[in-house]
Amino acid sequence: EVLCYHTAHADWRLAHDRGRTPPKWPYDQRLVDAARAVMDRVLAGLDDIHAVNEAGIRTLMNANRWGGATFHNAGWNPCHIEGTDHFVFYALEYFTGRKFLHGQPVCLGIVVGSMLHDHGADTMLAAIRRAGVDIRPEAMGIGWDDVARALAHAKDFVREAGLWYSILDEAEITPAFVDDLRGRIAAAWGPWPG
Repeated sequence: EVLCYHTAHADWRLAHDRGRTPPKWPYDQRLVDAARAVMDRVLAGLDDIHAVNEAGIRTLMNANRWGGATFHNAGWNPCHIEGTDHFVFYALEYFTGRKFLHGQPVCLGIVVGSMLHDHGADTMLAAIRRAGVDIRPEAMGIGWDDVARALAHAKDFVREAGLWYSILDEAEITPAFVDDLRGRIAAAWGPWPG
């Protein structure tokens, strides 16, 4: 829920550069900088978070407390804390008809968004792996066909759902992209047993 700030910032900057930010949520570098500082603290504490020790719990809970408050305090503005990462999650739920543990599909969306932006995908994938969040579709009870279908239709889904502008509005998600995503995830986690 905090690592997604990475893709949210890239999406919001893209929307700003294209003149597509929602009028009620103009780009605000101060919000981006504050969110980045929170994310940096989480990145620095990933080993403790993975270990579920006192320091890790405090780091994660303080970050989540900030995230909830900033959403409210910024006028219910989500642009600095979510984007493509969550849109992939919503598309997966819509196209599979299933509910998921929040972190897995959001983290999958972080990798997807980072790849589409060509911005830090390997770094984010390593951080997600280090945190111990398994983003293989099989760990979520779905298959790669489900992921491919959701991603192939994500652009239309985002528009129909009335979500704000993101890289999904511009990018073409091809079978080759899904193969690349699958290869990166397999390299990080290995093949699914069985």
